[in-house]
Amino acid sequence: RALGEGDLLADAARIRRPARVVSGLDDVVTPPDNARTLHAVLPRGSALHLIPDCGHALPQEAPRELAALIAETAHV
Repeated sequence: RALGEGDLLADAARIRRPARVVSGLDDVVTPPDNARTLHAVLPRGSALHLIPDCGHALPQEAPRELAALIAETAHV
């Protein structure tokens, strides 16, 4: 309910540094089009990663792919 009361896109538009958006291509809870819309309001240099054969539970469904993206973001 709390997420439904905010304006994620307005908040995201205030981000000033590049960000990374990760979503499962098969996510029915937060569909990939939502990730694309979010990515569109982020600053230049932001990245969008849509993981195939993955739904809403990224850490459980694609742990290696997600860990690699986090490590890349953290420059580990």
